[in-house]
Amino acid sequence: PDGYDFISSAASSNDGDGRDGDANDPGDKPGASSFHGTHVAGTIAAASNNGTGVSGVTWNTSIMPLRVLGTDGGTSFDVRQAVLYAAGLPSAAPGVPVKRADIINLSLGGEGYSQTEQDAYTAARNEGVIIIAAAGNEASSTPNYPAAYDGVVSVSAVTIEKKLAPYPNFGNTIDVAAPGGDTRLDVDGDGFADGILSTGANDNNGINSVYPFLQGTSMATPHVAGVAALMKAVHPDLSPDDFDNLLASGAITEDLGDPGYDNKFGHGLINARAAVAQAQALAGGGTVPDNPRLVSNPNTLGFGAFINSLDINLSNAGTGAMQVITVTDDASWMTVNPSTTQDSGLGRYQVSIDRAGLEDGAYKGQITAISTANTITVNVIMQVGSEFVADAGLQYIQLVNAENDDVLSELRVNASNSEYEFSFSEVPVGRYQIFSGSDFDNDGFICDAGESCGAWRTLDQPVIIELNDGDAEQIDFNTGYETELNQPAIKRANKLNEGNNSRERQ
Repeated sequence: PDGYDFISSAASSNDGDGRDGDANDPGDKPGASSFHGTHVAGTIAAASNNGTGVSGVTWNTSIMPLRVLGTDGGTSFDVRQAVLYAAGLPSAAPGVPVKRADIINLSLGGEGYSQTEQDAYTAARNEGVIIIAAAGNEASSTPNYPAAYDGVVSVSAVTIEKKLAPYPNFGNTIDVAAPGGDTRLDVDGDGFADGILSTGANDNNGINSVYPFLQGTSMATPHVAGVAALMKAVHPDLSPDDFDNLLASGAITEDLGDPGYDNKFGHGLINARAAVAQAQALAGGGTVPDNPRLVSNPNTLGFGAFINSLDINLSNAGTGAMQVITVTDDASWMTVNPSTTQDSGLGRYQVSIDRAGLEDGAYKGQITAISTANTITVNVIMQVGSEFVADAGLQYIQLVNAENDDVLSELRVNASNSEYEFSFSEVPVGRYQIFSGSDFDNDGFICDAGESCGAWRTLDQPVIIELNDGDAEQIDFNTGYETELNQPAIKRANKLNEGNNSRERQ
């Protein structure tokens, strides 16, 4: 409701004019647009229980779409005007919304403090708006704004294993952590990178809806915004101070990292169940009943044919105290040992695989964790030998310059003992991606229907290799014939897909 396009530059807006009342996103890079805001909005409030796509953190929640970033990012002035408008305050838009926003999500940022901006965020907070922003993806201690402003909740990001993701900024302005993804990995073995799946679009041929995996503090921030919306649903009078106090108390987070507050996870990982329970108690003037529940992240482990060690994190997704009694496995080739655990037994466990002496094949096992609240199982899959690492035919393996999409080198490689050995030599310092596929019909494209396809680390989210002065070794990935939705063919003179990251999106 009451959406607005605050992009003042007609060129950047990509819709033919400057500010207007149409908040629809025509894309920020024709033919390869990010539709970043669509992904963020879906994490918060994608329609639930409809058998389609994904479900948002909250439901029956209205989004006020305010567009501030275009083809070349955006200006702090445009962002500031959107914040004021969302809070029901005068801005560059005509009038004010019929109803102000309860929560502002800011999956964007940059360096540099501005008192004018601080004043705008203070004014919005004083209207009762909870403001939540991305900490930034530079893995730096340099404060990222608006997340670092007073009165703004700054969100860091964790992986599926509840470890700090490789990219979040850190420092004493971090308030809380949430799932942000790590598309280098596929820890749960589901065949997809461990990013955040949400609503999106592509504009290769018109604008078509897709469900992409992305990573970043941009993806973590709407998880916290969605939880805040759930809290407001049961306690409409929840104030920004209430939210901050609950965060600081540890009542709505799971403590990660150093005990108590730390500058990587803030007050810990947001816990939706505990947050709603606390909001209900606050609204009714009562106390939160004990209702502990043991969970594992991830709840499946996929070791494939190469990985030897992964972690699980046992945590209390409910309220009240619990004790982990035992953690056991049912396979001789698997061992589970505590890594970083609390006196309660909650925390991180390392799961190790020993393939020595095992015959070729696929192996399945289970980890069982028993607590005073409930019992859970974690399914484990693992492969041994060449039977399940098959020959995919002649492969064209490409080294692609991530800056200009040029193929620096291409190898034609056949399998040897079900593996493809490849090496690129005399590679200049730079940023690269690696792709592999077959071209059975000799049409100049790899990864057509019926052709094998692969990328480092995973096909759905190829990862950039930062090559500095040294070598990059052990670049192992799979190529095969899995069916991929919305998978374009790859031309042997181009790369798999365009990057979707904008400098000012987090």
